[in-house]
Amino acid sequence: MHDAFYRAAMPQIRRLTATIAAAALLAACGGSGATTAPNSTGPSTMAPDGSAAAGAAINVTEAEFKIEPSATSAAPGAVTFHITNSGTQAHEFVVIKTDTSSAQLPMASDGAEVDEDASGLTPVGEVEDIAAGASADLPVNLEAGHYVLICNVPGHYSLGMRTDFTVGS
Repeated sequence: MHDAFYRAAMPQIRRLTATIAAAALLAACGGSGATTAPNSTGPSTMAPDGSAAAGAAINVTEAEFKIEPSATSAAPGAVTFHITNSGTQAHEFVVIKTDTSSAQLPMASDGAEVDEDASGLTPVGEVEDIAAGASADLPVNLEAGHYVLICNVPGHYSLGMRTDFTVGS
């Protein structure tokens, strides 16, 4: 009885195996023309002009006291920032749309952090309390324009945890 079952099932198993092998081969050989971002540790892709392609993940490393994205520009649309805190202190990651340079953002009255509610700043998204050694993802939908990426833990912005980011049209 078992022999009859196996003889009947073998053609279907062979077709399934061939289909899986063909799919794996196509996935390995296929491509969109994008390349992995320099210094990336994840799925970031780069467009031919060096900006992140639409729908890409951009790897961001935070440490005392810097923010280093794998790309400083992206195509408009969905972008996921994959943030890794390689420092020894907790950090946060804030995306703000503004025409103001990252070095010139308005400070809160206490002078320790950026006033995210100030005129001319539009907060897009943030991840708070990223522990040392931890990672987090921030998916956002970005329109064309100028953005800043900052850590707004008191004192960190002033110590250099900021960078400009451009979204092309």
